[in-house]
Amino acid sequence: MSMLVRDATPDDVHAIAEIHVASWQSTYKGIVPQEFLDTMSVDDSAARWMRSFSRTTCKLIVAEIDDVIVGWCYSGYCRDDDAHPTTAELWAIYIHPNAIQRGVGQALWKNAKESLASIGYTHVIVWVLKENLQAIGSTEDWLATGRCRKDDCYP
Repeated sequence: MSMLVRDATPDDVHAIAEIHVASWQSTYKGIVPQEFLDTMSVDDSAARWMRSFSRTTCKLIVAEIDDVIVGWCYSGYCRDDDAHPTTAELWAIYIHPNAIQRGVGQALWKNAKESLASIGYTHVIVWVLKENLQAIGSTEDWLATGRCRKDDCYP
């Protein structure tokens, strides 16, 4: 198995969207309304992710195993109003359901953390759904603060 983590390109958008939809439909089943999950569209997701390339304050990276994209991570400035300017946010990290437990998430997180540190960020926050035990269980590097917020659910 050969893994490569690299910056995403517009050519990757369809694979990113496929992973986005597959991850949501797998991970959030029973957490998010099924009707919402059923109506998720790879084409709609791809259009949203294509627009992300115009954001210069955020970074989108992908992980490939044997030349196939199996995960991605999106990070950048922290969207919290009360965040310190040196606090970044891990906006999203998704692994294809078939690639879970293969070190993909750790490789993406390591790359994102190094990239954020290289541009001056000293802290990173991540928000997860409280029912997403898989995400909570994979955050050994994180310190849980217990902070909660109500947010609209959208992919």
